[in-house]
Formats: sequence, structure tokens, C-alpha cells
Amino acid sequence: MRYYPVFLDLSGRPCLVVGRGQLADEKAAQLERAGAQVLRSEHFDPAQAGQVFLIVAALESSELAQEVKNFGDRNRIFVNVVDQIEHCSFIAPAIVDRGNLLIAISTSGKSPAMASQIRGQLEEQFGQEYSDLLEALAEIRPQVKERFHSFERRKDFYLKLIQRDLLQTVQTGGLSAVRETIQEALRAQTDWEDETSEGSIVTDR
Repeated sequence: MRYYPVFLDLSGRPCLVVGRGQLADEKAAQLERAGAQVLRSEHFDPAQAGQVFLIVAALESSELAQEVKNFGDRNRIFVNVVDQIEHCSFIAPAIVDRGNLLIAISTSGKSPAMASQIRGQLEEQFGQEYSDLLEALAEIRPQVKERFHSFERRKDFYLKLIQRDLLQTVQTGGLSAVRETIQEALRAQTDWEDETSEGSIVTDR
């Protein structure tokens, strides 16, 4: 594996987009959706770039792209030059965005067209219901941690939970229905553990 896949928290971080045109606008919009503080520049300015977290550049000139990459290397700033992988310290994957569910697709920079094709296939497979289900699962985490004190018991509960057809529940009944289904599963597991615990006490006597 040449690349280390990672999701970055860019909330409030300054990020510089160098270049102009539709491509630069799209890259700036993507960073803004991730919460970044986006700076724009048609031409690379080292004084402006010195304090940013990462740089995305939409450039035609390979010489200028190399200059940006060298600057990033010297100052430990991530650099992506669109469609010039040799001048990148990170590559931007194709993204399937379903709210809470993000799927990143990379061909290691070999074929962005294939990455786009795979994204289209995944967009058909994964709908908004996955985001709704993840929302419901996130809401119950504090209750699960309070009820089941060990990692193994929590893991066991979640494994049993996802064996239910929760996606079908979301699709037919919406978020409220899947919330109720999850609560029912939690109550059932809690009741079972309480009965088991009581039985153990009687047996020990």
C-alpha cells in the first residue's frame, strides 16, 4: 500500500486553493463543505501560503506545480496539484457523500476516470438511508456504554443489532421507526442479561 488513507478534520483550518476557473472553484467548494477556512489565490504567493494547513492547486504549468510542491515539502504543508500526481504529497479521492456515510475511492492516481465510474456504482448502492441509520446508531452509543461496561459486551450487542434488517426499517418507516427498533433491541438484551445474572446468583447459592 503506497498511500495511507485518512479522513481529515479541516474545521476552521486555513486551506489555500491556487488557480482559477471551474476546477479551482470546485476544489474550494469541497473544502468549504468540510468546514475549512478557504483562501483563494490565482497565483502562488509563498507569503500567503506559509500559514496554511494544506494547498490545493489547479495549475497548467508543471514548473509552478513543482515550486508549490517544493514549498510544501520545506514547510510541512500538504500539497495536491490537480492531475499532476508527481507534484502531490496527497491525492484527493472520488467521494460518495451520504451525510454520515462517506466512501472514498482511490485508484492511487492511476485513473481518475475509473474512480469516477466506481463512485457512480456505489452511489446507486448506498442511499440516504445509510446516513439515517448511522444517525440512530450514534444516538444510542451513550446508552450502550452505560449499560454494557466492557468492550466485548458492547461489541456483542452491536453485532446482534446489525443482524436485524435495520436498513429495511429505515426505508419503510424512517428514522423514528429504526430508533424504536434499536430501543427494543436494547431492552431485550438488557432483560436477557438481567435474567441471566439473577439465574447465576440462584445457582451459586
